Amino acid sequence: MKYLHTLILLFLVYSARAQYDTLYVAVLPFTCNSAKSTAYVQAVENLVEETFATDHRVVLLERNAVDAVVREREYQKSEDFIDGEIVEQGKAIGAEYLVEGHYNNKVDHLTLKVFNAGDASLMGTRVITSSSKEKEPSGKLLKALTKLTNAVDKLNGTSSSSRRRSPNSYQIQEGVETLMTDCFSEAFIYVIRPMDASKSKAKELLIAGGTKMGLKKNAIVEVQAIVLEDVNGTQVERMEAIAWGRIDKVESDVFSVLKLEKGAKEVKVRLDKGQKLICKKAKR
Repeated sequence: MKYLHTLILLFLVYSARAQYDTLYVAVLPFTCNSAKSTAYVQAVENLVEETFATDHRVVLLERNAVDAVVREREYQKSEDFIDGEIVEQGKAIGAEYLVEGHYNNKVDHLTLKVFNAGDASLMGTRVITSSSKEKEPSGKLLKALTKLTNAVDKLNGTSSSSRRRSPNSYQIQEGVETLMTDCFSEAFIYVIRPMDASKSKAKELLIAGGTKMGLKKNAIVEVQAIVLEDVNGTQVERMEAIAWGRIDKVESDVFSVLKLEKGAKEVKVRLDKGQKLICKKAKR
């Protein structure tokens, strides 16, 4: 039994490390249909890069190297494939994935695409507009975007009351995060075992997630159980939230200790039954 437990532990650790496979991403210089929008587009490109960088598996290639690849390129109109020469040059600088963006100031649409550099195929696309999920801007970068938008208004001879609104940074970040979820599989954080448990409660858990998952002390983490539901005779997996807590200690790039604040009894029951539990970073 002890041997079996060791095998399961090794499997979970191996699975956790496998999810940390580095994603080498090149964000190509964004394009626009008007030189008047250049400053706004540059700020949007920076925001897209920052959002990609929040996934700790992502390594963004140096801007200088990327710029050299596509210095004179035009906006890619093909929906399914990107120019083969760009792909080859991208692979030459180590890119596995290419991100392309185009801003159309006539309709205030930002179109983002992610391509696989291996076969030049389109992995996902996202059109972000000012009608996307609305929220008031906040933060330094968003203030900069607002300032740039006002500058674009001045150049175009428009006003905030008369023009269509450009996507703000919240809408852009939401769009990029959705695109990343569509293109890259989510990295699960597995529960390895209880660290501090009584007969009825698992108060602390050792989880297979550390600095490489971007975990920090006091980060909020939700514990979920994999539940099988019968859908017309077919067993379908569903994730059910059963507990949550805060990171008490980050031990390494792979391991952390999670201190549960709610659901410790349910976690203990599930673990005693041998159920596999996973964790996800959460906001509360």
